[in-house]
Amino acid sequence: MPKQRNITPDLEVVERAIDVEHLKNRLTRLTFSESAWYFLAFCEERQFKYLEIENINGRQNISNYVDQIINDMKIPLRWLWRSCKPGAEIPRRYCSEFYGVSWDFYNLAHEYRWFELAYVYASAGVATLQLQDNTVIPIAPFRQDIRYEAYDRLCLDETPRIEEDVGEFLRKVQQTVRVSGDRFRYSLNPRIVNQGLDVLSPVLDRFWLPMSWQLPRYTFGDFSNVFNVLRVMTVIHHFARVAAAERGCIGMGYLDSILLMRKDELSKRLQRYTRLNVNIVNEIVHDATFGKREIRDPDPAIQPLIPLSSDRIAISPALFMGSDIERNFTVLLNRLPKEKEAYSRLSNEREKDLPGRHYQAIATAAFPVLARRIT
Repeated sequence: MPKQRNITPDLEVVERAIDVEHLKNRLTRLTFSESAWYFLAFCEERQFKYLEIENINGRQNISNYVDQIINDMKIPLRWLWRSCKPGAEIPRRYCSEFYGVSWDFYNLAHEYRWFELAYVYASAGVATLQLQDNTVIPIAPFRQDIRYEAYDRLCLDETPRIEEDVGEFLRKVQQTVRVSGDRFRYSLNPRIVNQGLDVLSPVLDRFWLPMSWQLPRYTFGDFSNVFNVLRVMTVIHHFARVAAAERGCIGMGYLDSILLMRKDELSKRLQRYTRLNVNIVNEIVHDATFGKREIRDPDPAIQPLIPLSSDRIAISPALFMGSDIERNFTVLLNRLPKEKEAYSRLSNEREKDLPGRHYQAIATAAFPVLARRIT
């Protein structure tokens, strides 16, 4: 790969200007607790309206939109994390001004992704950029073939269908919802969470890697247990909001769109619902908290627990309900040195064992087997 940085001095000036453009947005002048809440609530509103009001059909369409929301949250949250001062205040009322500001911030980040891609390619020496008036133009298009992306979306959907089974569970959740003006509340306890884990198990039990794999501080199974509970909690929260909106909650429950918990409460609930050791739960929560473990470029897809303040965690259903937990977990492991080493060792051991397993599976089908090692 070429090592020359194909960026002229004029393009470097443009690059610096683009990299600070987001600082003009008013969200960056709030504390992180305020700005992150406004932005998360805006993203939650987009997803809520898309899923529940526009009533979009087709699992590929839904999956594509949910993935886009998660991807589009990465850059804005990273900007706010780096530019905002710490705080503790959480907005308690709807503010149309900051809803609009959050929308502008979201759109700006969406546009920035293409600038970032162009400059990353040019910095690596694999693309050349030209500046024409106020427009940065790549010499050749970055993406000439989107067959892989299309296949990834249009391939056969093998997700189990659980609509009939989940209906009764959601009715039980919605029966506990209480509305007061623009706020709503509902019951969250071990019984309802366990019911959710049971009825949603066809979707939740989609970890393909061994649950027994031991990492330095916990197992894959421990992580799966904690995140399955978190996902059930967000499903409960989302559909409680649906019920609240149907019952006339002002703003369709916007002010409670994000599940907020103090760190100690979240830890205690996860211990109760998973029955895991407190230290294991706390280690997993810490690893999954945005910006922790000295990750240089935090990403809400792999660290979806957003620390609004030193003791308050924001849990956004948009970051959990449609996320590929196992895929994102393996990405997180590769950002943590000790965990990366352990994961690499376990993966290599499994790779050595796979040919024998495949041979046994095929041999039982009475097919001739020819084994060769591909190098």
